[in-house]
Amino acid sequence: MQVSNIARTLNHALYTKTFLIGAFILVVCLNLGIPPLVDVDEGAFSEATREMVASGNYAATYLDGEPRYDKPILIYWFQSSAVKVLGVNEWAFRLPSAIFAALWLIALFGFAREQIGKNRAHVAAVSLVSLLLFGLVARAAFADALLNLLLSLALFDIYRYYKSPKQTLIFRVYLWMGLGMLTKGPVAVAIPLVTTFLFFLWQQKPKDMIKAFFHPIGWLIFLLILLPWLYLVYQDQGLGFFKGFLIDHNLQRFTQTKEGHGGKIYYYLLIFPLIILPFSFLLKKPFLAFKAKRQPELSKFLWLWMVIVLVIFSFSDTQLPHYVMNATVPFVILLAMNSQRYRKRSYYFLPLLFAALLFLALPFFGQYFDGKAPTHVAEMLQGTMDAFPYYYYLLALTLFLIYGFLAFCNKLPLWPSLALAGIAQSIFIYYALFPALAALQQNPIKEAAMLAKQYNANVVRFNITHPSFSVYREAITEKRLPKASEWVLTRAGQTKKLQAEIAPLQLLPIYANGGIRLFEVSN
Repeated sequence: MQVSNIARTLNHALYTKTFLIGAFILVVCLNLGIPPLVDVDEGAFSEATREMVASGNYAATYLDGEPRYDKPILIYWFQSSAVKVLGVNEWAFRLPSAIFAALWLIALFGFAREQIGKNRAHVAAVSLVSLLLFGLVARAAFADALLNLLLSLALFDIYRYYKSPKQTLIFRVYLWMGLGMLTKGPVAVAIPLVTTFLFFLWQQKPKDMIKAFFHPIGWLIFLLILLPWLYLVYQDQGLGFFKGFLIDHNLQRFTQTKEGHGGKIYYYLLIFPLIILPFSFLLKKPFLAFKAKRQPELSKFLWLWMVIVLVIFSFSDTQLPHYVMNATVPFVILLAMNSQRYRKRSYYFLPLLFAALLFLALPFFGQYFDGKAPTHVAEMLQGTMDAFPYYYYLLALTLFLIYGFLAFCNKLPLWPSLALAGIAQSIFIYYALFPALAALQQNPIKEAAMLAKQYNANVVRFNITHPSFSVYREAITEKRLPKASEWVLTRAGQTKKLQAEIAPLQLLPIYANGGIRLFEVSN
C-alpha cells in the first residue's frame, strides 16, 4: 500500500467512533490490573478501601487503623463496590477510574458535538485520549478521574445555561458540585463558581449569574447530597475529620507543602506544555484567536476555564502535574476548533523524538544515580537493568521510528499525526515503561507482603510508608516498634537504628530485596 493510501486511511480512521473506542481500550483497559499498586497514592486509597470493606464501616475512611482525612468518601464507595465483586486486586481498585474516564470522554464528546460539530468533537475526544496524563488518571486507583468527570459536567452545563438559562441546568450544576464535594472537596465548587462569576460578568449577564448563584433549590440539592454523609462521618470521627480535611488537607495545602510535593507560582506555566504533549506547539493558534477582537463566546469560556484551573493551583504550595488535568478539557476543545488551521511542521516532533531516545537510555540511568541516592533507593536502582525486559528496548526503538514516520509523512495532516504519536506514546508508557518502573519500586513490597500473608505473621512497620503492603497482605500494618515474635517491615539503611530501638531483642532476616527489609523479632 502506498504511503498516500496509508495516510488517507489513518486520517479517515481518526474521525470514527471505532477508532476512539479502540484507542481508549488500548490506552486504559487491556493491562489495567497488571502493574502492582504504586505507593503512596494508589496504595493509600486501596488500603483505605480494603479496610472499609473488611470493617463494614462505610461512613469514614481509615488507613492502617488510623483515621484518613485526605479525601471525602465517594471514590471509596465505588472502589469498595468493585472490591466486593472482584475481590482484593489491582483490577478492582482501578476499575472505577477507568469507568469514570470513559464517562468523562463521552461527556466531552457530547458537549463538543453540540457546540462545534461531530468531526471536531472527534478531534477533541481523540486528543484527550492522546494526552499522557489522561491515561495516568484513567488507570490510577485514586479520585482524579471521578473529579474530572464531575468538574467537566458542571462546566459543560454552566455554558449550556449561559446559552439557554433553564432551571434544570442549574439543578444539574449543583448536583455535579455536590458529588464533586463528596469526591475531593472544595475545589469541585471553587472552579465552577469562579468560572461562572467571571464569565457572566465578562459577557454582561449579571442577572443570569445572580439567579444561578442564589437559587434556593440548587443549594438544597447540594446540601441534600453532602449533609447525610457529613452527619455520618461526624458520628464516626467527631470533629477530627473536619479539622483534618478542611484545614490540614485543603487550607494548608495552599499555604504549606504537603507530602514533599512543593512548587512555585510559575510551576504550571512550565509544566502545562509538557502536560499537553504532543500538542504543545498547537496552543499558539487558539491563543492568537483569543487575542482577536471578535471571537466565539465558546472560546472565551474555554480560555477562562483553562486559566482559572491553572491559576487556582498555581497559588497552592502543594503541586503535582495531574492537579491541573481538568485544564486539558478546554484545551482539547480549543484545539479542535482550530484543527483545520494547523500546517505540518516536522520540528513539532522534535520533543517526541528526544523523549523516545530518553526512553531507550532510561534503564542505564539507574546505574549512574545508585551511588548518589539514599541506601534503600540505591539498592532499588541496582535492579534497574533486570526490571526492563529486552522487548522494552524494541518497543522504544519502534516508538522512535513511528515518530519519525509521522514527522516526515507530509501526506498526513498535522493534527492526525500528533494524535497518533500521542496514542503510540501512551501505549508505550503503559505497556512497557510504567510496568517496568512499577515492578522496580513495588515488586519487593508485594513479595514481602505475600510472604507475611503466607505465614500469617503479625507485622508492624518502622520508618516506612508503603500502604500497598497492607493491601497485599490484607491486614492492617501498624506503625510502631515491634515486640518479640512479631515481624517488622522497614527500609535498607534503617536496620541499625531499629536494632538499637528494640535492644536487647534481635532481628532475624526474613526478606531483603530492592531496599525493603522484613525481619522477625526474637528474644
